[in-house]
Amino acid sequence: MATLIRPQQRVVLTVDGSLLDHLRERDGTAARWSSLSDPSVSALTLFYRQSPRPLAPRSPSSKVEYDDPPRREGDIYVFVNLQGRLVRFEAIPPVFRRDTASPSPPDWQILFKAAGLDMNEFESTTPTIQRVHSDARAAWSGTLGTLDMPIRVEAAVSGGKPVYSRSSSPPIRTGRRRTTRKRARGQASGHARQALGWVLAGLTAAVVITASSSV
Repeated sequence: MATLIRPQQRVVLTVDGSLLDHLRERDGTAARWSSLSDPSVSALTLFYRQSPRPLAPRSPSSKVEYDDPPRREGDIYVFVNLQGRLVRFEAIPPVFRRDTASPSPPDWQILFKAAGLDMNEFESTTPTIQRVHSDARAAWSGTLGTLDMPIRVEAAVSGGKPVYSRSSSPPIRTGRRRTTRKRARGQASGHARQALGWVLAGLTAAVVITASSSV
């Protein structure tokens, strides 16, 4: 691939401000930042957006972002930390499916594995997020790494295929991550870009959401 960003793709680096705030609040010493050495904890997230159509922002002077242009069928969103662990995944499924057969039971384990989490260490709870059309939703609660920080995982499937997954912690007070973004050019680490490719390839193979399947 000649360039990192193409008309149908967008890559940005995201800073999880809410996690940094949580670390400041729990420990007033300089040692608080040592928690970021835990592979399960990352304040940096690589965000990737893909569409079967060219991604054209509303204004010619604007940049492609999470919600610009508006979400459409076939769009895929992937957030991974710099260790390559899945933080969030969204795939906009078709509203009407040609397949009328009953879908197979959801394999939630694949999403936990992609996030680097052990599903056996989580307890089921009531799902509260519905970002995309889905047939089944589920949620779990547990703790994150050595921080002993509560973490919540939400997921959804459509037609037996994953369409949504998100792991988040309570410091998200407003329901959204407070983030700052910058365009991921040469400064994005080669390791992070490789990790994104691995996660996207694995999820795409599992989800099998392509332009042809949404026709």
